Amino acid sequence: MEHPNLGADVALLSALQKLHIYNGVEPIQLNAGVGASIIDNIIATSIRPNITELTFEGNKMFIYAADSAENGVFAGFTGITELDLANVETIGAYAFANCTGLTSVSAYLHNKLSTNAFVGCTNLTNLTIDSIEVNNGTIIIKNHSSETLTITKELADAYFITYDPETNLISTDKSKITSIQLLGGNIVLEGATSASLGVFANLTNLQSIDISGVTEIGAYAFANSAKLETLTGFNAQKQSIDTNAFNNCPLLPFDSVSYVETNQDTKLAKIYFYANNSTVTNDYINTLKNKLANILGQNYTAEIYFTGSNITLNDSGSGSTLFSNYNQLQKIYIGSSAFTVIPRSSFEGCENLTEIIFAEDNILQEIGNEAFANCYSLKTIDLPNSLTTLGPMCFGGCFALESVTIGENVTNIMAPFALCQKLTLDNIYIHENNQVLKKQYNCIVNTTTKTLVQGFSNQTLGADSDITSIAPYAFAGVSITDIIIPSSVISIGEVAFVASTLYKIVLPENLQTIGQSAFAECYALTVIINQSSLQLTAGSENYGGIAYYADVVATSEEEFSMINEEYIVHTATNTYVHYMGSAAE
Repeated sequence: MEHPNLGADVALLSALQKLHIYNGVEPIQLNAGVGASIIDNIIATSIRPNITELTFEGNKMFIYAADSAENGVFAGFTGITELDLANVETIGAYAFANCTGLTSVSAYLHNKLSTNAFVGCTNLTNLTIDSIEVNNGTIIIKNHSSETLTITKELADAYFITYDPETNLISTDKSKITSIQLLGGNIVLEGATSASLGVFANLTNLQSIDISGVTEIGAYAFANSAKLETLTGFNAQKQSIDTNAFNNCPLLPFDSVSYVETNQDTKLAKIYFYANNSTVTNDYINTLKNKLANILGQNYTAEIYFTGSNITLNDSGSGSTLFSNYNQLQKIYIGSSAFTVIPRSSFEGCENLTEIIFAEDNILQEIGNEAFANCYSLKTIDLPNSLTTLGPMCFGGCFALESVTIGENVTNIMAPFALCQKLTLDNIYIHENNQVLKKQYNCIVNTTTKTLVQGFSNQTLGADSDITSIAPYAFAGVSITDIIIPSSVISIGEVAFVASTLYKIVLPENLQTIGQSAFAECYALTVIINQSSLQLTAGSENYGGIAYYADVVATSEEEFSMINEEYIVHTATNTYVHYMGSAAE
């Protein structure tokens, strides 16, 4: 049916049960008010309840405001149950007042909705705005597109409205919002410069949020949500969260450094260091440990995830060094851009630590001295390719350690696996493109500096070796009985053989220096053949204590003899210097 005032085709179908409004020209205005309603000219008030289907098609239409519910443009269409407003620009006051059969409305971000457009729609319980659904105090935002959906403060204020089933009013009163669900993916909540400007800030009755579809949460996004206590969908490995995103949300376990999930049933605490450019200190960690102990008791287990970028581990302050001796710790995840350095002793003595995971494309460059020393439960380490430096004893004393992978860029190491009793050279895998570290003579050698940097048991150093130095800790705690130092060696580093089982050593003529405590706690070292110019004295603590447990110092092996294959004797003085054990044994 053509109507001259409407400028569009109006089809009344199925005995006035369907009203299809089609606008084939420029945007039109659907007016309301006493004596002025275009719709009133077509459909009498008495037959409005008969309409069960109302649709809009074509160019944008404007449904103007009315002065009362009775005069709303589509007021009293009690038979319609669903509405799709895709082709409507403005929905004015009382536009659909008293449409009591209406249960569901599909609106869109371009719609301009009046606060009382649906007053009197007593059965309206579901309002969907594009990918946004408002349902009795819950806002559900779904983004199933591969494109990023950025939520700004302006967008939130304009469209994140609530529906009040008691008054049947569409409202911008955010105090009615109790739950927000951000689903799908690629949702970004824009950051703000202050708490008052946060996208979802100051929601006084917000209690729960689901952020499973979020990739980024900007500053102050949920600030001042005093009742917010439940957060689901947190994925620290895939989400970037500003340190002030949850500013002044006292019930949520978020602060400017970490977020903590606790499970009373499993007694598991997951600690996420999510904040970019944050600093983790001793004092912070001690406070966190005490808090977790109060929540879960002492017998809990912990997992730590470093997912933020440019985190600083700072061991200043009181108490132990960072996470050292944290026996509840079982797992560590280090994100790709977490930090470049793990400081000295950061995780030393974490006896129950079983797993360290390094994300791909890591920026970690250095693991400091004894950083993971004495982590007795650690069995396997796959180090990131970004590493260049492994400090002395950084995995020292990890008794269960059986397998290690070293990347192509590691060039600076110094006995990182000392006292790792189960680790053999065969189970250390050095990247084939590493041009500096090589396996030679059952040890690891820095071929650039010609330094033996890690020794192992059953040591045999070739006479043709070009090694010039033995690094500190190189043979610390190694099960080795005797060794002939190649003639090319000129220095032995500090504590190089500390606590080893060495009983015999031959020092070459070119040896010039022996570092402090190089042979400390070598209780069996009694056979010393000194071909160097160093003046060694039996029983002296000089020269690293090499001769401290010896009765004599010889200059050649011919000075010693064997008795019954049990004793090594210094022939000239008839001094028994070492017991080899009986043949029967």
